[in-house]
Amino acid sequence: MTEELFPSEKIEKKAKTSKIQVKVIKIIDEENGFKITVDSKADLHISQTLPTSVKGTLIIDDIHIPIIDFQAKNGHLPQEITDKSCVLIKQSEIENHTITRGAFHQDISSVLDIIKEKF
Repeated sequence: MTEELFPSEKIEKKAKTSKIQVKVIKIIDEENGFKITVDSKADLHISQTLPTSVKGTLIIDDIHIPIIDFQAKNGHLPQEITDKSCVLIKQSEIENHTITRGAFHQDISSVLDIIKEKF
């Protein structure tokens, strides 16, 4: 009886991605301040092949935006995805280029604290 070295079931599981709905808050830099928009929900595409510090990607205007878990990136335990989780998208103009970044927050109240600090 021979055993497969790479059973096809295990390979398929690693390649699969899943989606989960998260709240999205966008902050867009403008000439005299910034604009905030809130999207009720968007699909966060999660893949098992991404580093631990990348929660997944959002697709906005056909652009895949990696969503970073900065807690995990800084050597702490990754944040869990809960009903209160959200993604903060920051869009800035730098030298005539639009830069879009995404950060994962376990609780939407932490994003509101960030926004309060800007005022």
